[in-house]
Amino acid sequence: MKLSTLTTLVQVVRIPPASKRRTASDPGAGNRSSVGSPPASPRKEKAAAEPHTIRSCSGDAPKTHECLLEGGEDAIERVARLVHTDEFIIDPEGGVNAPRLLSLTRRELLIKARLVGVNALVDEEWTLTIQKPKRRGAKTRVNIHYTAVAARCKAQDPQVPVAIHDAQGLPGLMTVLERI
Repeated sequence: MKLSTLTTLVQVVRIPPASKRRTASDPGAGNRSSVGSPPASPRKEKAAAEPHTIRSCSGDAPKTHECLLEGGEDAIERVARLVHTDEFIIDPEGGVNAPRLLSLTRRELLIKARLVGVNALVDEEWTLTIQKPKRRGAKTRVNIHYTAVAARCKAQDPQVPVAIHDAQGLPGLMTVLERI
């Protein structure tokens, strides 16, 4: 291959010495954009984009299942406000089945309510927080705070948390290591 053919294929870029380079403060620099740092590695971007805490809740106000309200508000006799907090330690390699954990916590609250002599929970609220491990070997923690009013109703309690479709979990097989 001839030298003339080679020079047409390759564009030659000459970089002036540092003393003769224009800077952004030079009037002759024009609208040249400054070259920034290289983009972050995909690994760092993924770590920065992945939050370590996932929060979900039942909503802004207490909720009651529609089946309990069928007889009207007069058919519900509110007795006491109950609060139950659970903490679950989950295997970090697996997922988190948030609806299942909410159901377990609500069941504990209903057991407390039945000790008082009532058969249903109304005006329910819950918050669920999943704390994923920040470092290798740490455990995933799930905190659930569930409040409800114990009540006597003519209708049967549905045995399901309110707004269960709002519970966000993590995909995978869940293994509960400890319940605190």
